[in-house]
Amino acid sequence: MVVNPELSKFWQAAIRSGMLDADGLAYCLEGIAPERLTPRGLDRRLARQAVAIGRITPWQAQQLLLGRWKVLRIGKYELLRPIGSGGMGDVYLARDTTLDRKVAMKVLSGEQGRNPRAMARFDREARIAGQLQDEHLIRVFDFGDAAGARFLVMEYVDGESVSRLIEGHGALPPGAAAEVGLQVALGLEYLNLKGTLHRDVTPSNMLVDRGGTVKLADLGLAIDLDDAERLTREGSTIGTFDYLSPEQASNSRGIGIQSDLYSLGCSLYHMIAGQVPFPAPTLPEKLVAHRLTEPAPLSDLAPSCSPALDAVIRRMMHKAPEARYARPADVASALEPFASGSATLGRMVSMGGARTSASSPETVEAFIVQWLESDPEPELDEKPSAPVAHPATPEVFPVIYVEAGTATAGGSPGGPPPIGPGGRIGARRAEAKAQRPLAMIPGSLSRFVRRFAAGLGRRIGGRR
Repeated sequence: MVVNPELSKFWQAAIRSGMLDADGLAYCLEGIAPERLTPRGLDRRLARQAVAIGRITPWQAQQLLLGRWKVLRIGKYELLRPIGSGGMGDVYLARDTTLDRKVAMKVLSGEQGRNPRAMARFDREARIAGQLQDEHLIRVFDFGDAAGARFLVMEYVDGESVSRLIEGHGALPPGAAAEVGLQVALGLEYLNLKGTLHRDVTPSNMLVDRGGTVKLADLGLAIDLDDAERLTREGSTIGTFDYLSPEQASNSRGIGIQSDLYSLGCSLYHMIAGQVPFPAPTLPEKLVAHRLTEPAPLSDLAPSCSPALDAVIRRMMHKAPEARYARPADVASALEPFASGSATLGRMVSMGGARTSASSPETVEAFIVQWLESDPEPELDEKPSAPVAHPATPEVFPVIYVEAGTATAGGSPGGPPPIGPGGRIGARRAEAKAQRPLAMIPGSLSRFVRRFAAGLGRRIGGRR
């Protein structure tokens, strides 16, 4: 049977999307044996050839085969593949077609786009991050709307998040952890000089590139110090609870840079101990522990950690803000004698981070490649195989952006953690249930949690 390739679903979707032109598709066609040009297998074979010659990614091929060509471009940006998702939306590895460079693109989910508070947070991240230029902070390149999709374009880091390094390697060597802490402290010092609080300093927001440079990501919760009192009066608990300072948990109006230093101390503790400081099963217990309980000594969990480094971290995690270091620069100086250097971190990144899971971007991509390479015309008389929706790439996509499994996307299935090409990274990963970022809790729930924690704390204190 004679087949007109120009009428195939893939050919038409590729032309309409701009991913391939007629000449490019004709070149793909030349790589297919004439006897294989059948109606049943042509689409997938064309897609396979386009991937093989590097014209499109496996994820783009899947979208074209499913007729979702409109999701592949937002303004001047070509989406290459999902690398993460979160409560605010999804993060993609993208290409700036004007400057021909890879970027990370965060796209606000449809549900969050209708949430005034989420919109304000998204806009605040763009406004604050766009004014910052520091080696240890993720840079923002662009911000805007295209056909109803609100997006933020950021520097793409080819490497690992510290949380995934912990997953892949277990507890980090104290010297490597100190190096991470030192570089993050330098980034926080820059923020401090700019009068800005980060408010979500966690291992998942620390990205390490292949040269061992650490960059602090996700300024969605950052605020100007002048705004701190106004925002806390609005009644929201903000941050990630395993790393939340006592004053941040209690919604104090006097929150300052020492709160970020406490969170950095908790992160360092996690890196060295291999567990969070207060691995309590419930949120109220975590909040009470941050207020009243001392963590297990690092010497019990990590004998290789020197008493001097343990003392630095304990000071960072002091319950009283005034007893902590005065500035991030002081923390950097205190950590410097223990830091192993960026080369050590670079080697750890090159070794790889977390083991892949069923929903990781690596697994998703391998799944797509396996499907593309499978025979579209099995010898047995069975129904032709069709694109199977992996849990991280659901069937329903809006016109512009993918309301996919989430780097924490509201209302959508659980999705892949941030991962980059040839490595595993991104803007942010969804935390395990006990550690997941609850960026902003509505005031009513926040007040209930604080009252519950305060009451529990009084009962515990009364028993002493």
